Amino acid sequence: MVKYALIYVAALLCVALGFVIGHAEIWPYKLVMSIRSEIAYIRSDLTDGVDRFLVDYEAEDDNRFQTLDSPYFPPEHAPALTADGAEPGYRLLFGAFDFDPPAHAALLLDENNEAVHVWRLNEDAIRQGQPRKDANKFPHGMEVLPDGSLLFAYDGGVSLQRFDVCSQPQWGTPGHFHHSMSLDADGEHIWALLDGIPDAPDDEKTDQKAKHRFLARLDLATGEIVKKISLRDIMDANPGIDILGLHQTDYDTHFEWQQDSFHENDIEPLSEKMAAAFPDFEAGDLLISMRALDLVFVLDPDSLKVKWWRMAHTRRQHDADWQPDGRITVFDNDMHRGPLRIVSFRPEAQSLEVLYEGKTHGAKTWFRGRHQLLPGGNLLITVPQQGRILEVTPDNEVVFEFLNQYRAEAGRNLVLSEARWLPADYFDFKEFPSCKN
Repeated sequence: MVKYALIYVAALLCVALGFVIGHAEIWPYKLVMSIRSEIAYIRSDLTDGVDRFLVDYEAEDDNRFQTLDSPYFPPEHAPALTADGAEPGYRLLFGAFDFDPPAHAALLLDENNEAVHVWRLNEDAIRQGQPRKDANKFPHGMEVLPDGSLLFAYDGGVSLQRFDVCSQPQWGTPGHFHHSMSLDADGEHIWALLDGIPDAPDDEKTDQKAKHRFLARLDLATGEIVKKISLRDIMDANPGIDILGLHQTDYDTHFEWQQDSFHENDIEPLSEKMAAAFPDFEAGDLLISMRALDLVFVLDPDSLKVKWWRMAHTRRQHDADWQPDGRITVFDNDMHRGPLRIVSFRPEAQSLEVLYEGKTHGAKTWFRGRHQLLPGGNLLITVPQQGRILEVTPDNEVVFEFLNQYRAEAGRNLVLSEARWLPADYFDFKEFPSCKN
């Protein structure tokens, strides 16, 4: 009898210890989660499943949410959302969704929070390179145009493509594009981030990471790359500012780059409309974020001169945005230290202002992340590692929340890459065409 009692007590202690480890995220939490992830990835590779895109998050109060009204999901798969007082307009969501079967897509919600259109994404038309299966790549980097066409790329993909409103390819440019793309100030080009294929001779291989990572400018009509700026070009043009060389290891006769020396993750040109708010810059100047360096800087794409930079005010940040009042806002992941933040700089000042603290609503993500400051003052925040979209007022009231639920496993969501607010009159048409997809 005593033996069984001891076994029972030991089992209770194990359960209690597991709860404490999971809640406090103390050793061996990270080891256990790493093993769990590797097992899930192997299963995903073998079955073409969605394990690579699943994240753990469950709302504290499920009763606040309603099922999304959508013809694109089976009723039992539909995501959950809540909205009360959100800024009028469309919301475009970009990522992986629990369709039947699950798929990469861009999903458009109208002002009534009804799903009114979907773009289904793939690399089927790309003949160069070897496109991975959907289970092994993830949409990351998107722009939508008033004619309803969508530009997009993948982490792990081999192209940047433009699909029309019915998800038919208009053009596809081969290349390892990643993270971010933005319309240029002239409205006729797009800037994107591109990892090139190293082709330098052997004696220059130590500098390949700088010579073959590019800021690429593409023709919006054709997809042709019309300009490429390498990180080495930027370094050479700014010998007095060594902001890109911090992860360079120097030896007596040569140097080497560390594994993740730069990690460019955002590029945004200054628009003609906002240029007057930034007297030290010009329309077309590029705002660039580099995660590995905790760095945000402004680059003249013609002279390649760095006009402004801030380092170490954020930790592993994403998504630096120009704002019409002369501020620069940044999604600060604050990786491995705490919940996310949205912060702002004024280029002429050294100070930093915190616009949003993720701890208010338990919002944290160590990878990816997007934000958008809306015309009425609300913040639209993408929390990828929770599969969650939040819209909050300046007083931190949640007026819109979307959970990208994966119905096959309770408490798990599919990763979302980005949410984008669009005004109600953004598109060239009042009703979307009927598409076969």
